[in-house]
Amino acid sequence: MSRWPCTCARLNGAVIGDPTGNRTLSFDIGTVPALVDGNGNGNGEADVGEPGYISLTYQLIVGAGAGATPTPGDYRNKVTAVDVCDQCRLSNTAQVDVEVVLDPLFDLGTIIGKVFDDKNANNVQDDGEGGLAGAMVVLDDGSYVLTDAYGRYHFPAVFAGQRLLKINLDSLPAGSGITGGRLTRVLTITPGLLAKASFGVSYEQRIECLGRAGESASLLTRQLSDAPLALMGSLPQQSLLVNGSRVTLPRVDAVLRQGEADTEVLNFNNADLVEAVHFAIEVSDAAAVAQWQVQVMRAEGEVLRSLSGEGALPNNLAWDGLEVRC
Repeated sequence: MSRWPCTCARLNGAVIGDPTGNRTLSFDIGTVPALVDGNGNGNGEADVGEPGYISLTYQLIVGAGAGATPTPGDYRNKVTAVDVCDQCRLSNTAQVDVEVVLDPLFDLGTIIGKVFDDKNANNVQDDGEGGLAGAMVVLDDGSYVLTDAYGRYHFPAVFAGQRLLKINLDSLPAGSGITGGRLTRVLTITPGLLAKASFGVSYEQRIECLGRAGESASLLTRQLSDAPLALMGSLPQQSLLVNGSRVTLPRVDAVLRQGEADTEVLNFNNADLVEAVHFAIEVSDAAAVAQWQVQVMRAEGEVLRSLSGEGALPNNLAWDGLEVRC
């Protein structure tokens, strides 16, 4: 008895017609001859070549409808030889498990979209509004993707029906928001078709200048040829991301020495230093330094002495205590 249509049925190797019926299919195998125990084993069963032994084979083909069960999964196909009634069995029950899977191209859908810098907050990616890399978009089944360098993402092989998408704000630059305030999107997925959902992002952008008057800082210059270029970072943390990749910034450590000992307090005799001061400076990437400047200032910010140069910093700078301004 087969649950689905079959073809290529053979009885003892000879082709026979396809079975009749719908849910339960019936093969007509004619009259089964009486058992003759030709080999004398006395097991009460017909063996190959003995009268009473019949071999039925067929090929099961799972169609697009799969009967009344379109849900993918494992299904069992069984066959048994019976006599005049369904309970009058003449043979063993042969069975095989069949796995029904959905076709990714025709039975499933695909979700595509972009996460972009929506400068004018109109929920449309206009000219000059680039994509954001590394943004996380999550599907309702728990799967997620990260946008590429152009802000693009996609979910392949998505089950049809109503599906929910959400963007993870923690994967965006600090202070970001979604234009329109919609963190989620509900899409209707149709088998074999594309569905699209994009997210416009707004965030505060400002230009920071290093080395203002009265402030100490490091100046980094770098020439990049990759396009498009997306820069994100933090001045207090000295961190920089270029197109989603972390860039190592040079670190500068300075130690104040008077004589042979490290110190944080300078010793003066009247208005003069008892002994010259030396600045021991270490740079993590000396080759990355184009210009440098060291300033000695009073507590209120007045510059007493300015030392500067080009190229790598010297390991040791000396100051004799004279108030020479630049």
